[in-house]
Amino acid sequence: MGRLKGSCCYLSGSIDASPDLGSSWRDKITPLLNDYGVQVYNPLKKPLAMPCETEFRGERVWWKQEGRYEKLATYMKYIRHIDLRLCDRSDFCVAYLDNTIQACGTWEEVFTINRQYKPCLVVCKQGKQAIPDWLFGVLPVQFLMGSFDELFEYLDYVDKAEGEDFTDLGRWVFLEQGVQL
Repeated sequence: MGRLKGSCCYLSGSIDASPDLGSSWRDKITPLLNDYGVQVYNPLKKPLAMPCETEFRGERVWWKQEGRYEKLATYMKYIRHIDLRLCDRSDFCVAYLDNTIQACGTWEEVFTINRQYKPCLVVCKQGKQAIPDWLFGVLPVQFLMGSFDELFEYLDYVDKAEGEDFTDLGRWVFLEQGVQL
């Protein structure tokens, strides 16, 4: 294992509006990230005793139908807090965009990671050319990808970069194993 061993990655992407609640792409890439020695923070499998939002989907729909907006707000504020805390704890993020699906929390997570000057690697289902123009002004171009194959080619590079390549990694920060801040 290389440089990525021991790092943490947050998986950002639509949940509410995704037909599969955003699980298939997360389930697909988690073992590949684990192969690098990366710990994955998946918002569908929060490291908490409390169930995640997908398990309360029916209740949330009912709360809206019944006009119980305060109940929904209280619950979603807690979910938002936990997800943004996982962003804080991560070393980098993989964000998956499907332009046919509305994403709300994804944008806040991407911009939170970016403000922390951490790598936020965006993969767009429709290809790099379909990534919203705004992101080209926000993130380094090498963080914007059109496929998971491209993502893992880049992660291979980051994991194994040496010499001059290593100094060109920009936002990536690697601590010696066992060092805690």
